[in-house]
Amino acid sequence: MEGFKKSEKLFTAIAILFCVNLVLTNILAVKIFNVPYLNIALSGGDLLYPLSFLMTDIVTEVWGKKRANFIVYSGFFISLFMLGMVQICLQLTPHPYWVGPDNSYGFSSASEYQNAFTSVFNVGGFLVLASSVAYLTSQLMDIRLFHFLKKLTNGKHLWLRNNGSTMLSQMVDSLIFTSIYFFWGIGLEFAVCVQMFLYMYGFKLFFALIDTPFCYAGVAFVRRFTSPQFHLQVSTT
Repeated sequence: MEGFKKSEKLFTAIAILFCVNLVLTNILAVKIFNVPYLNIALSGGDLLYPLSFLMTDIVTEVWGKKRANFIVYSGFFISLFMLGMVQICLQLTPHPYWVGPDNSYGFSSASEYQNAFTSVFNVGGFLVLASSVAYLTSQLMDIRLFHFLKKLTNGKHLWLRNNGSTMLSQMVDSLIFTSIYFFWGIGLEFAVCVQMFLYMYGFKLFFALIDTPFCYAGVAFVRRFTSPQFHLQVSTT
């Protein structure tokens, strides 16, 4: 019984971390930075998004496909809630008190602060559509592939399902996002979209390859605090 209680606490902690990571991914995606020495443009969200696949792999391995689907859908609806609240705040009239007497950003009025706030948090419709479709499709695909490979290998070779499911799902994620946002939404040329896809997927592929030790460590950490009976119960879910 104690093993089940610890398992639920660990699952809750990972689910919360997953949702926080996803919300931060959406917020930081507005920052476009230059990768040192490579002169490649990536968003701040690209730094955090691969972690979500690592967490779903750990959850699928330990708790099964249903629990992994639960955190994916939870993250999706929490992101929509965050987006809705941001849009409401964008419409609120700024108060003069927003401008501090000694602000270090050079803004002299509340309207200037409002413009800065809007420039960061005003998310376009195509960006929301692209990120939402890419997120749900790739995450659910990752879970299904991971579960399929686990059954195919009789629960062996964690590295294979961790890497295989993540690599394929990340490719689909990058393809969907690039097609909807850059090609359809912004209207970039096809050659430029292909270049953006290769940059994005290459970055995610790099993280997919190096996260395998963390996946093993995460699974081992969770199983250390749960009972053998618990693992027997979820092994077929």
